[in-house]
Amino acid sequence: MARVEASRLAPAGTALLGLLLGRAAASTAHEPYTAVLLGVLAGVALLAAVRLCTARCIESRVAAAAVALATVAGVVLASTVGPPGSTAHPVDVTTLALGLTAAVALALVVAPEQERVSAGDLYAR
Repeated sequence: MARVEASRLAPAGTALLGLLLGRAAASTAHEPYTAVLLGVLAGVALLAAVRLCTARCIESRVAAAAVALATVAGVVLASTVGPPGSTAHPVDVTTLALGLTAAVALALVVAPEQERVSAGDLYAR
């Protein structure tokens, strides 16, 4: 079985994070500002996943890492301190899945890629 590089799994992890964020935004358990914030994060994650898949540029990596880091920070803060004006939320399966997916996506995005060297150009590095 061939080993799959982390750079090939990064778009899939980021897309899964975007879908989970979209599902969380669509749930009615949140206040309106939270749904908007989750929806924006879901859109940015899905766009970053598409761009990671097509171009693998640094900008898409930065966007994906920022969304994943914001998601991890939001899950931790909502579970420990709570959102503004309310108490902390209990940790459930959905929250745990969202936090773990964000952490894995972040690890996949920041993992170094293998260098590609062109055989024809001696100066390519």
